[in-house]
Amino acid sequence: MHGAGNSILVIEDDDDWQQLVRLWLKSAGYKDVRFASGAKQGLRMARAKAPDCVVLDLQLSDGEGTDVVKRLRALPDTAEVPVLMMTSYSAERANCLRKGADYFIAKSPNGEELLATLEALFRRRDIDAKLRRRGDLAFRPDTREVFLEGHPAAQLTPKTYELFIMLIDRSPAPVGRDELFMLVENREDPSLSRTLDILVNRLRKSLPAELGRRIRAVRGFGYAYIPSGA
Repeated sequence: MHGAGNSILVIEDDDDWQQLVRLWLKSAGYKDVRFASGAKQGLRMARAKAPDCVVLDLQLSDGEGTDVVKRLRALPDTAEVPVLMMTSYSAERANCLRKGADYFIAKSPNGEELLATLEALFRRRDIDAKLRRRGDLAFRPDTREVFLEGHPAAQLTPKTYELFIMLIDRSPAPVGRDELFMLVENREDPSLSRTLDILVNRLRKSLPAELGRRIRAVRGFGYAYIPSGA
């Protein structure tokens, strides 16, 4: 799912549009989505918990969307949060971008452009942050950090990181002991050592309990990573 681990704050005062956007985001797998019905409520919610992205209507009942952008940019926690401006008036595009919005889409009964823009936005952010994603997990290969649903979960050693990545890349299929042992020890014959089992146990303990339980032993063969919901 594209949306796993990304939090979105939608500021939209029209109930019908709120319901449409809610449906579109849910269908795309976005779980951490909050809705505000006006400028003041949206700013309060952004201060309470900075989102990864703000989807903002230009015309709000209690203020202009461009004023909301200006105030978001003035807050330390939201100064760099990308803002996707949404409006029925395509002629406002240049003005929205000049006032600090990062992206602009015209309101449409089809959510394809909104979802495509969000996907591109988060993909660009992940590239800049050197992140790779798998389901509800994200990884930084340079630091070997693991994130679960957008939150730091663990920082692994080189060997436990390689082991975890192999299991995830092959998931949900199991990986044989001989192949995993070769990855860990760079030699064959896992029967000569308990190194693999020790390392898997170390990996499980390094991860939050929820993640550790996803690594399953496959009797007589090896190990498998079973993602959430599988």
